[in-house]
Amino acid sequence: MGYQCNYPGCAHKATRYETFPLLPYTERAEVCEEIHEVKVFCSNHYAEQECPGHVASENNPKVCGRCGIHIDSLRPE
Repeated sequence: MGYQCNYPGCAHKATRYETFPLLPYTERAEVCEEIHEVKVFCSNHYAEQECPGHVASENNPKVCGRCGIHIDSLRPE
C-alpha cells in the first residue's frame, strides 16, 4: 500500500485498511454518502473494533499487543 501502519510506535508498511463510520449527518445534506475514516494497519496490528482476540503486549500486560486497547476500558462500569 505505501502507507505506514496507524498503530502507535509501529514502523511497518500497511497491508490492509479498515473503515470506521463518522457522524452520519453532514453539513452537505444533498450528499447521500456515508463519511468514513480510513485507518491502515500492518498484518500484526488491528483496530480496536476489528481485533480478533486481545493479547497482552510485552511492555504492559494490561494493554493489547494487537490493537493497543487497555483492558480496563473493556470492563463494564
